Amino acid sequence: TEDIHKMASIAIDDEEVEGGLLKAPSLWLYGKRMPWLVILVFVNLLSGAVISNYEELISQHAYLVVFLPLLIASGGNTGSQSTTLVIRAMAVGDVGKADWFKVVVKEIGVSFLLGVTMAIAIAGIGYYRGMSNEIEGVATALALTVAFSMIFVVLFGGILGAILPFLFRFFKLDPATASAPLITSICDAAGVLIYFNVANLMLDFPG
Repeated sequence: TEDIHKMASIAIDDEEVEGGLLKAPSLWLYGKRMPWLVILVFVNLLSGAVISNYEELISQHAYLVVFLPLLIASGGNTGSQSTTLVIRAMAVGDVGKADWFKVVVKEIGVSFLLGVTMAIAIAGIGYYRGMSNEIEGVATALALTVAFSMIFVVLFGGILGAILPFLFRFFKLDPATASAPLITSICDAAGVLIYFNVANLMLDFPG
């Protein structure tokens, strides 16, 4: 129960409320959920700060924004899956501190395959979207942009999800604190940065 709560960024201590969720006082539940959510608000501000650095690119190629939520969500979802698998493996004793490199290498391979598969799926949508803009060369460039971005974003999410539990354990913190909301927030900012940098390169690609 404690691990599940921590993975959802809900503060836990030894205090128990008899009767479970339905009988727990609302203010008590508020106090358990509020701290991490406030912290994550400031982490999520990084995404906005990164986006603001690419205002000129977005103004010239507004169609890029269509794929942004999909890409950053894919990175966060991959990272959440990865960290959940690692935390579970730690909890049952399948992996220890010394296994971090093997875990990361395995996750790189898995995430790359996942990224390529998802890139193939999204590339076709990107090409169609580029064709609908009726701008010469956009279809190919946009398809490549979203495809490569997907691979890099999913790779980042998977690797981050695998590494964070080991980092928390190294600093003698509960690995479950490397929660899905934290992973998602970091992946959002990184995903924005990856996507717009790839777009900067690929939109100059000859059509």
